Amino acid sequence: MAEGHGRLCPENPHSCQERPPQLKVGLQLDEAAVLGPLDQLEKQSGLLRAYCTPILIWQSLPQIFAIYGTGATAFLATASARVFSESTITTSPSM
Repeated sequence: MAEGHGRLCPENPHSCQERPPQLKVGLQLDEAAVLGPLDQLEKQSGLLRAYCTPILIWQSLPQIFAIYGTGATAFLATASARVFSESTITTSPSM
């Protein structure tokens, strides 16, 4: 395997970029709670953000905490933007 951008690349070293792409893909996950815990999203969010902009749509804060527990705080802390509606009592104080 070849080295590239601080990680191991597939067997073809030409398929691995030397630097992050100039344009990022928008990865939109609506109803993210239905998918359950996504380990790669949780553990590799730094690498993921180098190549795409994750857009996770949740119905409420309790959904995030029910799936990721205290790890949900990391999602909220590293999010580029957070949009809440005042639909639940639990979400209201976060606005």
